[in-house]
Order: sequence, then structure tokens, then C-alpha cells
Amino acid sequence: MRTAVLGLAGAAVALAGPEQHVFDSAPAPKVNVSLHVMSRCPDARLCESVFDEVLHTNGVMDKVALDMHYIATLEHAHPPLSCKHGPAECAGNAHQLCASAHLSQPDFYAVLSCMNYGAFPGSIGDERLVEKCVRTVGAEWAAVGECITGSKGVGGDDVDEVGDDEEDEDEDGDESDDDDVDEWSVDEDGSDYFDEFEQDEHELEEDEDDWWTALGPEARKLLLANVKETATRNVTKSCTIRIDSTLVRGRARECVVDGGVWTGCDDGHTAADFVRVIEAEWAELQRGG
Repeated sequence: MRTAVLGLAGAAVALAGPEQHVFDSAPAPKVNVSLHVMSRCPDARLCESVFDEVLHTNGVMDKVALDMHYIATLEHAHPPLSCKHGPAECAGNAHQLCASAHLSQPDFYAVLSCMNYGAFPGSIGDERLVEKCVRTVGAEWAAVGECITGSKGVGGDDVDEVGDDEEDEDEDGDESDDDDVDEWSVDEDGSDYFDEFEQDEHELEEDEDDWWTALGPEARKLLLANVKETATRNVTKSCTIRIDSTLVRGRARECVVDGGVWTGCDDGHTAADFVRVIEAEWAELQRGG
């Protein structure tokens, strides 16, 4: 009887064939990196710029799980939170969370860098800026737009009002092809490829109720949950960088930039320093640390 059972088991394996697998291998663990920021804060722009360089270092993007945590004050009122740099910052926080929720990590960070470009904080808090940046990096706008406003099919022809009104033309007078732009880079003459995008100081509505009611249900939910989670982390400085660690005591590496001054950065605060830390933590995770 035992011989028969073993024979049937062997036959089942043979029928499965060499190309079929019962279990898929688990994805490689990634290094958790958290940026605690305010969307219109100059220090947030500084640390996000450094991490733009970090994430564009060869191979690093795929080794990182990035989380954005927004700093605001919870209120027992309507709206249920307020932001240090005003209502436009609260709206900008929500816009970035919607982009993070509905775009791939590389596309989200490209959008974030786009929003930070130019005369900061510029139009952060204006949904048209988000749309222009999403479309510029070649990502899909529909889900992000629906998250922000709660309406399907949001967006329209007025998106260019946030930037230059004139369309770029080549030497023959033809309109330029946006598809030619597929990544953040610097041209040979040292200028950014995105020179045609110049944020204006669009007058954002300052009525404290409008920014909240203008958001869609998903954006409000994401923002409120995110701010509550940030509060549980006892983080009050923008920008605070935390990297989960299996190598250091306390299980986290922290670095803060406040007023343009970096503090508490035991491992350094340059892009190369963060890359070195991430590579070390990633290698330890692959060893099962």
C-alpha cells in the first residue's frame, strides 16, 4: 500500500512538470524610509531634494519602501486640522498623499520633485499644479484627480494656467512632444529639462473651510489618517527622516533638518551618506537580519 501511495505522489509531481511551482518566492524585503514633512516647508523641499538624488542612485529605488508622513495640528473643529503654512499647505499635503496612493513610487517622487520645482512654494495647494506634474512625468491622472476632488473625469484644458501659457515650439514651429521627457535630468548646458515649467504665485483661496470641503472623500480620509499617524510618532519637525534599521540600537536612524540646519544625523546627511546607509540596511535584510 505504501508503495502505491508513493507511486501516485510521484505521478502527480511528474504531471505538474518542471515549469509549475506550488509556492512563489517572497519578494525581497525593502528598507523602510519615512519622510515627515509639510508640503510648503522649505526644509521639506531641502530633504526631498536630497532624497531625489538618493532614489536616482543606481539600484536604490528598488531597495526602498518610502512613506510620506505629513505634520499638522489636529483640531476639535471644522476643518479637523490646521497647517503651519496655512490652508494651502493642508491642501498640498492631501494632493501629495493622493499622488502617493495612486502612482508607482518612482512616478510619485517625480511628481513631488516637479511640485517643488521653481519659485517654491509657488502653487502647492492648487490641484492644477498636481495635474500638470502628473501629466508631465507621463503618469495616469484619472485616479489621482478623482482622489483629490471626488469627481471622475476631473481636469481640463485650464491645467496650463499654473505654468507657462505659451506652448513650446521647435525650430520648425511645430509643437514639442511631451513624450520626449521621461525623467528628471540636466541638459548639457547645465539647465534643467523642465525649464519651460515656471510656477506662478497663484492666489490660493485662504478661507479655512474651502480647502477641506474642496477635497474628495478619499483625500480627506488619507490626510486625516496620515496626520493622526504622524502625531503618534511624536514628530514635530519638518523635515524628519527616519530609516528603519536592523543594525543600530533603537531600530531606527533619524536625521532632522530644521531652519536649514541638519541635526542628529549620526550617519551624515548627504545623498551619498543616505545611499550608504540604505545599502547596508538592505544587505542585512537579505541576510535575514
